[in-house]
Amino acid sequence: MKIAQASVSACVIGVLAAGAHAQTAYQLEPATLWTESYCLPPCACPFNQLVGPARGTFTLALTGGGGSFDEYAVALVDWTATLPPASTRIISGSGTYTYNYAGAPTHRMVLDLVIDGAAPLRYDSGVVAADPQHQFPRIGIHLTTAQFACRMNEINLVAAPRPCYPNCDESTATPVLNVNDFVCFNNRFVAGDAYANCDHSTATPILNVNDFICFLSTFAAGCT
Repeated sequence: MKIAQASVSACVIGVLAAGAHAQTAYQLEPATLWTESYCLPPCACPFNQLVGPARGTFTLALTGGGGSFDEYAVALVDWTATLPPASTRIISGSGTYTYNYAGAPTHRMVLDLVIDGAAPLRYDSGVVAADPQHQFPRIGIHLTTAQFACRMNEINLVAAPRPCYPNCDESTATPVLNVNDFVCFNNRFVAGDAYANCDHSTATPILNVNDFICFLSTFAAGCT
């Protein structure tokens, strides 16, 4: 079984390698959680922790490696995290991802993330065993910051290659792309959903008419 799993992983990575430097769009899955911990020692205030779901997208592009491992650039991080009671974090950034598929697979992700325009913080998973429940190209990994002041942030990241982007309603009946996808996109645009940032812009306002133009272009290109 281990040999078979290793062969599958090597095969998948080989396919991605064939498209070296091409960006693969990824989407955070519902299991992704954002955590902020406050009043860690040596602070004397009561410990407090905020935990909530994170949604959004990023891209992965093969940049190097060879032999038993591959290195990827993580770019276009475009996330929102919703924390109780009613706080939203706008998260952007970039980083690296390394996957070692020799023997028992290991991986590491390092991200420099900006929250609400503040100075970037480094989130590092360290080299850890790859999650067998999320075999590559899916990714399941836990990243943390170093403690800063009396705080620390974490993200339990679960992501997978994004399905056909213009299929907003994720329908499966033929035709997959239809007017319902326009209705879905419009609703998510109005709701301020990160999905609607089709052009991955970062300037305010992030959601604008260019996203509709982008969506029309991706819809016309169809699902490949």
